[in-house]
Amino acid sequence: MKRGVKLKLLPYAIYDGLKNMRIDTYLLEICESDPRCGFLRFYGWAHPTLSLGRFEKTEVIDVERAAEDGVDIVRRPTGGRVVLHGDDLTYAVVVPLRIGTSLQEIYAGISECLMRGLSLLGLDLTFEKGRLARTDLRIKPCFASAARYEITWQGKKLVGSAQRVGKQAVLQHGSIPIGRGYLKVIDYMRCDDRARLRLRKQMEKSTCCLKGIAPNEFTAAQVSSFILETFREVFDILQPISLEGKV
Repeated sequence: MKRGVKLKLLPYAIYDGLKNMRIDTYLLEICESDPRCGFLRFYGWAHPTLSLGRFEKTEVIDVERAAEDGVDIVRRPTGGRVVLHGDDLTYAVVVPLRIGTSLQEIYAGISECLMRGLSLLGLDLTFEKGRLARTDLRIKPCFASAARYEITWQGKKLVGSAQRVGKQAVLQHGSIPIGRGYLKVIDYMRCDDRARLRLRKQMEKSTCCLKGIAPNEFTAAQVSSFILETFREVFDILQPISLEGKV
């Protein structure tokens, strides 16, 4: 990815699921209408929230059980499969397509910044060059597989990311599990107990979280500060901005 792209910074903040998705969509719309500058954003979730991919069917999850447990449900502007948020750090990057690189290069460039930032926590991370955790299950969450340029630790998926491509800009956002809460997504998949057990074993074998692999414990806000430092090495990070009252 070319250096020198300007990104406006939205520091770590916590909102409910609907507002989080509105903000990401709003940032993409801004960059679409004025692709002179992009955005870098870090955020958390006020309540446990299931986020569905843009084209994913709601039927893959047990809506009634989620409601009983107080788990919110939102739809992401990007694709991919369902993720359970609340015990994670979520990032969002919006960049103009005029930077002259392919979508794959943008994905890889952002992933490299994430990987280098997370490595500052004392982790030895790599890019996944193929796919892992293949399954014949028809219904599965995002963290049940890893795609090219996703970040892994000892072969286990650590970061799940997705893109939404517009005419002049691209949004990439993703989830970095802090604790094991992301595994509870299995409880809300609409499948039988046998399939749920298989999926649970698969995810425990092929995924990981920071608390399980980092030498020290870090909050989501602290992790975002490490990642920000490596983004500064590639992008021109502008002064922090606020969207209060705009979204």
